[in-house]
Amino acid sequence: METLDLSRPLGEVVYGYIQAKPMSDKCNNATRIWVSVATRGYGPLMYDLVMADNPNGIIPDRSSTSSQAVNVWRHYANDASIEAKPLDDIDEPKTPDPTDDCEFVYDKLLDQSFSGRVPTAAAAKLRQVHDATVRSSGLPKQEFESSLFQVADGYFTQRYGH
Repeated sequence: METLDLSRPLGEVVYGYIQAKPMSDKCNNATRIWVSVATRGYGPLMYDLVMADNPNGIIPDRSSTSSQAVNVWRHYANDASIEAKPLDDIDEPKTPDPTDDCEFVYDKLLDQSFSGRVPTAAAAKLRQVHDATVRSSGLPKQEFESSLFQVADGYFTQRYGH
């Protein structure tokens, strides 16, 4: 099993990083993708994994979305196996249901939630590899994941300068 070698360049240690937050009682109860960065080809997989873990779906960040991320959202909008549900403008709601109210970005593609991915064998395998890596590190899970978060956050900062 490969260990986490932090002496290697970040792009060789971290293949992707995604930060998501459930939007309870609004935005169709979907999970908002806040931050994501990935080695080419891994971005859509990360979005799929978050969607599979969140039955109410996912929504794009409400403040900025990269052109690469827009391509993922466009793919979801054109995928018949994905359900796209419109969001309602939180500042000027048009529907009586407050759970669809969300901060609008005024882009038809981005002003909807997407759901429909189901957990896959690949996702289960990734979780197994993660858990095995945590065990082999000898660190408590919380400490390992905190360190991994710091490395991933460094990767995001290196790529995007935030």
